[in-house]
Amino acid sequence: MKKKVVPGSPPENIGPLPNFTIYKSAESINSALSRDFVEYALTDSKAIALRKRLQYTRSAEEFFFATLNKLKDAPGNRMKLKAAGLAMPRFSQRFWGARRNGCLERYLRHKICIVSASDLPFILNQMKKGLWFYNKYLIDYDYVVNDCIQLLLLFVYKQECHYNEE
Repeated sequence: MKKKVVPGSPPENIGPLPNFTIYKSAESINSALSRDFVEYALTDSKAIALRKRLQYTRSAEEFFFATLNKLKDAPGNRMKLKAAGLAMPRFSQRFWGARRNGCLERYLRHKICIVSASDLPFILNQMKKGLWFYNKYLIDYDYVVNDCIQLLLLFVYKQECHYNEE
């Protein structure tokens, strides 16, 4: 079982910690989420309180999704999947450590490369191999990466749609 973590030092007017355990996990942010879970994350009072509290915390997403995945009333949460005997789907892979030339711009977060436009040829090559998911790019750092990946995914999806129409 994960250790209880109380993150951040927010201003006093932000309110108390929510009355439930806050968890941290880097793996749970790499998730495909159902529409119900996203709606819950955006509108539920517990999720809103947690999001406000974590606003001043480094790597808040690692706390936010790990915690929501353990709340009983969250639709499709991890505990419901475990109770039903279902495994959490895994579809992402860390590949930066195996890369010979490393992170080209050398901008790291948690020892993982934050992707820049210089890394796009490598990313596109990985996408061709089916490793399309990558969560360590920041729009404020290099917006070109996000634009290029979105365009490529749109192109691939459009091709699949045309293929299915025939």
